[in-house]
Amino acid sequence: MRSNAIRESLSVAWREIRSRAQNTPAQSFRRSLALRLHMQRLLGPLTLEQVSSLVENARLRNFRAGDTVLESFEAARYHLLVLQGEVEVEHWQRGNSGRRQRHSRLRPLELLGGFSLLGATSRQLRATAVSAGRCLLIDADMADAIAGWNEQFNLMKLDDPAPWRGVSAMRNVRAFDRIPPGRVEAVVRRMAVRSVPPGTLLASEGDPVDGLMIIEAGQAEACYRDPETGHASHLVGLGAGDVIDRHMQERDGCQALSIRMVTPGRLRVISTQELESLTQGADEAVVPASQARAMLETGQARMLDCRCGLEVLEPRIPGAIGIPLDRLRWDISQLDRGVHYLVYCRAGRLSSVAAHLLQRQGFRASPLAGGLNAWPYELEWG
Repeated sequence: MRSNAIRESLSVAWREIRSRAQNTPAQSFRRSLALRLHMQRLLGPLTLEQVSSLVENARLRNFRAGDTVLESFEAARYHLLVLQGEVEVEHWQRGNSGRRQRHSRLRPLELLGGFSLLGATSRQLRATAVSAGRCLLIDADMADAIAGWNEQFNLMKLDDPAPWRGVSAMRNVRAFDRIPPGRVEAVVRRMAVRSVPPGTLLASEGDPVDGLMIIEAGQAEACYRDPETGHASHLVGLGAGDVIDRHMQERDGCQALSIRMVTPGRLRVISTQELESLTQGADEAVVPASQARAMLETGQARMLDCRCGLEVLEPRIPGAIGIPLDRLRWDISQLDRGVHYLVYCRAGRLSSVAAHLLQRQGFRASPLAGGLNAWPYELEWG
C-alpha cells in the first residue's frame, strides 16, 4: 500500500513539473526536477544537494520531431534525460558475429546513462526525436566524481570519522579528481584547520591559491573581472563546503580579482607542495583493454561492473559480474578471494574507487584503463 502511495505521489509530482515547465522560472523548474530525480534515484545514491548541483550545471536542449537529439561523440559525456516528447535511440555494433543493432524509446523522465562509445569505432549511437520536446544533458563525469567521492567518504569515515567532518559537505568534489583513491585519505588527514577573521584575503590575481582550501564554516566572496572590459563585473558568494583552488579562480572565462572572507571562518587547507609529496608516484596500476581481454581469455581474471543508477541497464562486457559501487561494501561476500577482478565503470573514476575498496579488503583488483569508453571489443545486453 505504501509503495503504491509513493508511486502515485511521484506521478502527481511529475505531472505538476511538466505542467509548470513552460511557465516556471528556470531555476525553480530545475529545483523541482532535481527533487524528482533524487526521489527516484535515477542518478544513483546521490544526496538531493548533489543532484541539484548536477541539474543546475546541465544543458537544456529543445528539439523538434526528426531532430538528432544526441550525437555519438556526446553519448559518453552526458546522461540524456528526456523531459518532454519521445526519443528513439538506435545503437549498433560490428563484431565477430556481424552487425548487431538495438532500438529503444525514451519517454519523459527516462534516461540514457552515459553510454560508452568513444574510442570504439565499432559502436555507434543515434538518438532521434519522435516528437517535439526538450531534454537535459547531465555531465556524466561530474556524476561519477560525486558518486565515487560519496563511497570513498563512507569507507574512510568508518575507520576514523574525525578528519572527515570538515569535508563532509564539500561541493566541488572534482577538486579531488586528480588524486588517486589510495591517497585521498592521506590528503584529508594532512589538511590543516585554519581560523580566519573577516576581511582575510584568501587569493588574488597576483597571488593565486596555493594548493587547496575547503570552507568548513563562514562566508567568503569572490570578485571576478569582465574579460572584455577588464573591470570587476560580478561577485560570487561562497560558504561551507565550497572549494577554493586555482581552477575556481577562473570561472566562465572570468578571472578572480580577489577571494576574501566576509565573516569569521574556518578553513581546511593543504599546500601544493604537500599535495605533490603525497601523490607523487601514486599512479594506480590500471589494466589496458588489450591486456584485460587477454587475461579474460586465459582465465587469469574476471570482469566486475561497478556502474550505478540506470547505467546498469546499458550494455556490459560479456561475462561481467554486476555490483554497483554503492552496494560493493555490502555484497562483497559474493566475490571470490582467489579471483583477480578487473573493475570497470563508464570512464574509470568509479572503478578506481571500487578497486581500492577491494584491495583494502584483501582482494586482487585492478581498474580497467578508461572504463567502457576505452573498450573497443564486443558488448552484450543484459
